[in-house]
This record gives sequence, structure tokens and C-alpha cells, in this order.
Amino acid sequence: MHNLEDRVWRIVKEIRQVPTEAMMDTVPYWKTLHEEIKTRHGSLQAFVKRHNISHEHTKLPFPSDEQIDAAAQIIQYKRRLIRDEAGYGKSAMALLASVGIEQILGKKDLLTAIVCPNYIASSWEQKLKTYTPGRPYLRISSATRNDQLQTWQQEIKNGLQTIIISYDAIFRNTVPLITDCVGEAEEYLQNPKEDVQEELESVAQAILAIKGDRPLHLIGDELQHAKNPKAKRSAAMRELVLQAEYFSAVTGNPFFDGIDDMYTIMTYLDPKTFPTTIDAKKAFQDDPTRIRTFLLQFEKEPVHHRSHIKGIPPIIPTDNPYIALNENEQQIYDAIRCFDDFYMAEKFILLQLAATDARLITPECYPGSRNVRKKLQALFSCSPSLETAIGNLKDTSSKYTALNQLVLEAKGRGDRTIIFSSFREGITRPLAQRFDSQCLDGSLTAEAAGLPYSPRDIIRLEFQTNPDVDLLVGTTSVMREGMDLHAANVGIRLHSVWSPAQVDQPNARIHRRGQSRPVRFYALCAKETIDEPIAGTEIIKREGIEKVEAALVVENNIPEELKLGANPIRYPSIKEHLESPRMKLNMMISSMRGKGAEINQQMLGTAANARLYAAAFNFDWQHSYSAHTARFLSALLEEIDPTKTKTIIDICSPATISRVSGRPTMCVDFNPHQLSIGRMESKRLGVEIQTLLANAEDLSGKIEDKSYGISILANALHYGTVETGGRKRMALEAARVANEYTIITLPKKVSTKEGQELLAQGLYQIGLQQLPKWTGMVESVDGTPGDFKLYATVCIPREEKFTSCYDNKDINTLFILDQDAKYIDFHDKTQMTKKASQRERQTHNRFRFVESEVVVGTKTAPKCEPVTECIDELLILRNYLRGSR
Repeated sequence: MHNLEDRVWRIVKEIRQVPTEAMMDTVPYWKTLHEEIKTRHGSLQAFVKRHNISHEHTKLPFPSDEQIDAAAQIIQYKRRLIRDEAGYGKSAMALLASVGIEQILGKKDLLTAIVCPNYIASSWEQKLKTYTPGRPYLRISSATRNDQLQTWQQEIKNGLQTIIISYDAIFRNTVPLITDCVGEAEEYLQNPKEDVQEELESVAQAILAIKGDRPLHLIGDELQHAKNPKAKRSAAMRELVLQAEYFSAVTGNPFFDGIDDMYTIMTYLDPKTFPTTIDAKKAFQDDPTRIRTFLLQFEKEPVHHRSHIKGIPPIIPTDNPYIALNENEQQIYDAIRCFDDFYMAEKFILLQLAATDARLITPECYPGSRNVRKKLQALFSCSPSLETAIGNLKDTSSKYTALNQLVLEAKGRGDRTIIFSSFREGITRPLAQRFDSQCLDGSLTAEAAGLPYSPRDIIRLEFQTNPDVDLLVGTTSVMREGMDLHAANVGIRLHSVWSPAQVDQPNARIHRRGQSRPVRFYALCAKETIDEPIAGTEIIKREGIEKVEAALVVENNIPEELKLGANPIRYPSIKEHLESPRMKLNMMISSMRGKGAEINQQMLGTAANARLYAAAFNFDWQHSYSAHTARFLSALLEEIDPTKTKTIIDICSPATISRVSGRPTMCVDFNPHQLSIGRMESKRLGVEIQTLLANAEDLSGKIEDKSYGISILANALHYGTVETGGRKRMALEAARVANEYTIITLPKKVSTKEGQELLAQGLYQIGLQQLPKWTGMVESVDGTPGDFKLYATVCIPREEKFTSCYDNKDINTLFILDQDAKYIDFHDKTQMTKKASQRERQTHNRFRFVESEVVVGTKTAPKCEPVTECIDELLILRNYLRGSR
């Protein structure tokens, strides 16, 4: 239990002064205490006097030896980069430099302008009161800048020589560096131009006009907020830098999003040598040694890290939760990933939300733009079972389940926790309600509006000073630079981030001076989702920055991730995850042709390719080439076996025949995810199938001779090798297990006239006789006539079979199919450029053999659910991202 005196002392220690009655009445928790104080003691003043409460006991040691040394360097060299890690008192160093300069020049001669993000301006006010008590200052905001500039001009002669200006006040139409608003993030990722098009604000010129001949000490805090060289805020900042006699560049993250950020800072520190970032880039050429030399010239030495702070508790190593999505979540996630209508920027945000809580991407709940909601509506309308999947979601998502566990563990240890989210809508408020906690996000303003504290300050101060509160939910964009949250000792990051600064800044809110307990940090990552490449990018960037810091020559100089700027969808691994799965499927299919089972199995076993292949192959399947082929084969089977009494083996297929005809089959494939989808989809139609995980080139020991009436090898023969006889063995195995008919189909593009003639010879050699009326090129006669074409042949066993053909290399080349076919090397990135073609959303049900003019199929679609009704192609993706069942 905490008594009243202890609670008030916590407030005094936090704000480093005895609160006034106005302060006590601004923060709800403090107001409750104030009411109790007045009831029991009459007034706040009487209570403070009775308990001898004074802020003298809370003062930090100022100035410290490190701060004195840093201030001396600023005064001596005039331009200094202060890049100590958060919590080491960088602001105190800069303010002490102003005090020192004033002593040298005379107090009334120096002007100090502190430029910082708006949300930490109040923190600078507190630091001014703490480190330089009694020093008059003026805070200039964007909303009231004109009146405040006039006030400054009038009062400057009376000693008002220090101003705090937000970056928002020196330019117009700000786009946040990092935003927690889904709509703003979506817009920024698609068009990250910040404020390029707007005219320059007059604040910078007005400050310089008021300055006149007086010397100016410009303090640029969190300078990465002016890192875009094309942005108007950067131009305004550069104008101030050029006229400043002293400049303190304060940032713990000079490489915030990449190496170009450092070049922008170079133009501030040495604007005469490097007027633009282009000049800096030409001079340093991404060379770590040269960049390190520049840092040594301009940075304050030494650079301090949090580990150097005496008495700061350690960070306890933790195992980050690695979360697998459940079946319904996977279905929804894969639907987003496979839907080609989304732009990459849209998909980037949608996938993060889907991996967090799939309910967030429903058309009704999605908090982003109207355009994206329309696309979501289109996705849900063509896939009705998405609504079922949403309805089947558990009350708590997989990621939130892991979050709950971490929160419970922290409570059990008596720890206090902060949950950091990258987005606020649909996340921060519901989580705050779930955990009965306060919420600190971008919906709260940083403007105090005449009160002692802003709404953001109120939430932070309540968490910091109320020992009964053990959890706070908020967004990373708000709970970062300049904010002290060391009352917590556990930080949980809900979303992966791609920049080391986005990890270090929130963590430094907790692990900093004043922390008294060991600290734990967790990062939740959903397995095989966009979370992984995002987190991987952050690791690569961190390693690259560390090498630059150490002046190590990196292979190929700077890692690509450090050169690509702030837009995450440009980073290779993230971009790859966002690319069209259909395009990837086409690339994999092209790369697998002619490689054979062994190499293809190796390829599909790399980087979850087998799961991606199955998901993309079966997405929107009813309009695919595979589905058209299945409907043709179903129609052909009606001619061959009208009584439906013959058993069927479907080789290299995710039950495509069963999914169209409703007939039970034995399905064989070496991709377990294809078979899993086939089982699930067939079961949904009420069809029980058998499956066999096997290599189609060798079914011996698994399937007996003549076990099935009909064997089907559809659009798969060309994946086998020619020289080593893979294609021949596939055809032999298909013939061996069939008692009556062997059916082989090939895509038109891998079957030439000459190839068909050679194939006929090869099939004859292995003991098969083609039936002329069901052999040759086939084309669709409904929908768009001729839009679908393939080669098909129906064979029956000859009286004499040549089993010795398995080892006969002389006939291997008879299965060449198309000797001019060019096969893509899957490992050669220069060949992997083919884009997915746009398919018309139509189905074909009537087909004609071109040479024999035999027509198969009906004028209307067969009465089978997958064809007559809207196929829920997304349901078949439920196993994507899952292991073998």
C-alpha cells in the first residue's frame, strides 16, 4: 500500500518540483489526491509544509563532468553532433552550452532557438525549468506562431531570449515521419513526398529577422525529423543553420532510415562544404571509412551509450514469441496476399493488420481509405466464406493470445508494462479496454492549450506517478523521443519495425536514467507473415550501421537496405513478400520445367516455396488453366466412363478432377500442401479422396500394377527431365498403374507439332496405343472460343508392353515435347522477371478436339457446387503457412 505522502513524493520526483494546485487539478489521478489532501489537511501548501516535501531532493546532478565537457566542445567547435543514446542528458549538454556562451558573450547578446518535434516541446519546457531555473522562454507552435513571434519580438529586449519551436511551425502541411494512423501511413507509403509541394513557412525568416546581428545558438533536437532533403522543413532548418553561429545537432539516430539521413545531417553540420545531400553523397560515396572520418570531426566525444550510465539496471534477454496464425487467420491473411487488386503499399498495411487481428481488415472495420475498403468489399463479395472465416475467429487473435500471456507474466512478477503498437485505429483503444488501462496515441494532442499539461502529458504523468497502474497501451510514433516512461520495466512491441531507430527509441523510454528494476523487451512476430521480412530488414540495417560506425568496409560497401530510404516497401525482402503470388507461381512453374522431381522438390523445400506454390496455384482456381483442364477432363471422362464405375488415379494434382466432377480419386503429388488442399476442398464438397505423397517418376512399392481403371497425368509431364528419362518414367508409371485408360494432357506452349509426333512414338515404345478421336489439340468452344487450348491424348495398353523401357536411354529424347522451349533458372534472378498475366474471369465447359472435331462437355456447367456456385477459392488457402498435416 502507498500512503498519501508517498504518492505526492512520486509526483514531485517526476516533475522535479512541488506541484501547484493548478497542476494537481489537471491530471485526474493528481486531482483525486488533491481532493483528499484538502479534506485531510486543508490545503496543498499545508500538506507540503507538514511533510517537508521539497524538490531539492529530486534535482539531478547538474552539471556533470560529461555535460561540462560536451558544452565546452560545442563552444569551442561551434557545430557539434550530440548523438549519445537516449537517457544520457543530451538536452542538458546543449543548454549548458548556451549558459557558457552567454557568460562569454554577455547574457543579453545570445539567442537560443530550440527546434524539436511538437510532441516533445513540453519536455523541453520541463528541462529548461530543471536545468536553467528562472530562465524565461517562449514556446512557439504552428497554430499560434504569428502572435508568439510578435510577443518574442516585443519581449526580447527584456531578456526573453530562448524560444522553443516545433518542426511543424517552420513549414506547412506536415506528413509525420512515422504515423500511427492507418490512412496517413497508407497515403505516405504510396506517395512519401512529405511537404514538398507547399510553400515555405515564414517562421524561419521571421526568426532570422528578429535575430538581427545577435549571435544564435540553434539546437536541433531529434534532427531526423528534418532529414528529407526535398522537404520544406529541411529547407527552413538549413536556412536557420546557415545563420546560426552555434549549432548543436541532437539525435540518437543519425542513420534513422538509412545512409542518406547521415548525408542530410552533414549538410547541417558543414553547409558550406556540402550545400546539398547530393554534394555529400558524391564526396563520401557510401564509404564507411570516409563517413566515420566525418563523424570523428564533428561529433561530440565520447559518444555515450545507456550501458555507460552508472547504476542503470540490465536488460534481461528474452525469447520473443514466434506466433503461428490459426486456420481462419491464415485464410484471411492469404486472401489479402493473393488478391492482385491491392497495391503494394496497401497490402503492406493490410498484412500487418491481418497478422495482428484479422477482424481489422473487414470492409466495415478497416480504418484506412475508402478506395481500399472498396477493394476489400470486392474481395469479400467474390469469396463468401471470408465472412465465415471472420465469424469463426476466436475472441482473441493468435498474436493477442501471446500478448495476453506476456502481460499476465509481467503482472505476476509485479512488473509494469507498456504495449507499443504501430497503428492506433482498432488496436490501441480496444487493447486499453481489454487490459483496463490508459491509452497514449496520436488521437491525443500534444498542445497544452493554456493548461499546465497537454492531454498526452496527462496520460504519461498518470502512468509515471500512479503506483496502482501497471500497464499502458500506446503507439510507437507517440511514445518515443523525449518521453520518459521509466515507471515501466517491460516493453512489448506489437508490430515488427524495419528501422533500428524504431526499436531503440521506444526501448529508451523505459531503459534510461531513473530506471530502478531490470528491464525486459519483447517483439511479437507472426510466423511466415510480413512480420518476418520487416524484422529481418531491421536486423540487416542495424548490422550495416554498426559496420559504418566501426569504419569497416562492408562487402559491396553499404548494405542495400541502408540506401533505400524511409519507404519500407522498397526493401528487397519486404517487397518480395508483397509481390503478386501469381507472378511468383508463374516464375516457379517456369523454373520447374524440365528439372525433374529431385531438383523441384529441393526448390519447393526452400523458404516455404511449397506452401506459397500451393496457395497461389489454388487461389481463384475456378478461373485458372488448371480448372479449365479439369473441366475438360471431367467432360472427357463422361464420354469414356459414362457409368462412372471406373476408379481414377489423378497424378500430380490437388484433386482437381474430384473438385470439378465430384468423383472420388486417388491423388498423388510430392507437395504435401497441394494434397492437403485437395483433401480439404474435396471434403467440403462431400467427396472422399485418397492421397499419396510420392514422386510421380517412381510409384513402385506404393501402387500396384493395374490398380486403377483410369490414370490421369495432367499438365505435369514437362516437369520431368529429358536426358535422364524423367518424363519417360512419369509416362511409364501412369501407364503401369492403369488397367484401361491413360490420359495425358500438356499445355499448348510446351507441345509443338513435332513434339507431339515424337511423343506418339515414345508412348508407343512404352506400350501405349493412342486413340485418334481423343488425341490432338483441344480448344474451348464456349466463353471466349479458342481462349483455352491444350494437347490431350487418351491411350490404351497395347498387347505387348515393354517394361525394359525404364532403363532404355535411347527413347528418352522422344519425350522432348518442345525442343525450342526455354527454361528459367530459378536461382538466376535476372531471368525471374516475368509478370503474371491477367486472366479473364470465365469458365469453359465445352471443348473440341481440333483434328477429330469430337466435342465433349455440356452447354451448361455441370451440376457441381464448385462450378454452379461461386467457388470459395480462399477456403482452400487455409493450410498455407502451416506445416504438413
